Order: sequence, then structure tokens, then C-alpha cells
Amino acid sequence: MKIVARPLGIGIGVGIVIGLVSALAQTGAVLQVPYGSTTELASPNQRQVLYSLPFAAGFRDAPELWIRDAGTGRKRRLIAVGSTARAAWAPDGRHFYVADHNASDSTLSYIYGADGTVLVDLRATLERADAELRPYAIGHLYVDVEGWIDAQTVRVSWFGHTDESPVQCFAFSYSVSVAGKVTRVSKQSGSATERGCPDRAVSALR
Repeated sequence: MKIVARPLGIGIGVGIVIGLVSALAQTGAVLQVPYGSTTELASPNQRQVLYSLPFAAGFRDAPELWIRDAGTGRKRRLIAVGSTARAAWAPDGRHFYVADHNASDSTLSYIYGADGTVLVDLRATLERADAELRPYAIGHLYVDVEGWIDAQTVRVSWFGHTDESPVQCFAFSYSVSVAGKVTRVSKQSGSATERGCPDRAVSALR
């Protein structure tokens, strides 16, 4: 794993991460499930379509995210959405990511191939690449893709807080390629105050 930056102090680090999130959030269309303004998102090359299906009593226990081949009509279910989820295509349409906010204390994210096959489990990949994450792999943990940097690379945040006293807040930022190459961009950690973890950090990263 390559480490290119390690800001000192959580305030400095959070500022960097907020800037990255803001910039990435402005690039590319994102499918929001289940509360988005649209239920479909075609790949840039128009070959595949990501789409959502709503909860349906007695038929579908939760909203679902699917992929459909635009040429053959072949469909594949990707996930049942426990809470909310986001998905977005890479600029060349060969990959997409899914960020699954599956519970109030958890977000899991993945990079898929255009056929709907999981290529990179981002939590597992980051845990293997960075031993410093081990103390922060429990509690409230959000492994959240913030956007595509280019056609091969996503920006990922690993953030949250531990549950046992003394509570530790943490926020790491990485770039991860579709081949699983990991580069740490920043790291912030520190003890929670009486008011908890920094609100701006959590709200911006989520």
C-alpha cells in the first residue's frame, strides 16, 4: 500500500476529506435507492442499465438494486437495500460501484464489473492493505465510496467511531483501483468529546 499523505490533527484531516467529497460529489450521475429522483441509470456506453425496484408487500421485502443488459434484456439482482444505497458508473462504463448503507451503524461498498460481478469488496481490501485499520474495524463503521477519480479508481472513506469506552473517532481516505491497488490519502483519529465525534466530519463523509 502506498501512503501519500498523513495530515496531523483531526481538524486538518477532516478539512481535506470534506474538500475531496465536495469535489467528487459534483462529478457523474448517481443512482440513489430508494429515494432518488430516477429509478434507472444507464452506463455511459449505453450497454447496461442499473435500476431499482421498490418494496412490494408480499412480493419484495425491501427495495432492490438490479442490472440489465440493454442488448439482451438479461437481468441480475445485485443487492436488497436494507436502508439506502448509491451506485454510479465509471466514466467508460466498464465498472460501477455500489455503496450500501445497510444499517444505522454500517456502510459496505463494492466495485463491480459491467456484468454485475463483484470485483472488489472494499472493506476486505482495505483491511488487508492497511494494518492500522484493525482497531477501527468494529463499532460504527462506514466504508463509503465518494466517487470515481477516473475510469479505474474510486475515492473511499473509512470512518465512524468505536463503541467501547474510551470512544475513538476515525476518518481515513483512500484511492482504490479496480485491480485492488490501495493508496492512503489521509488519516485522522482521536478521542470523542462530550459532544461526540465531529459532526461536520460524519455528515460530510456520509
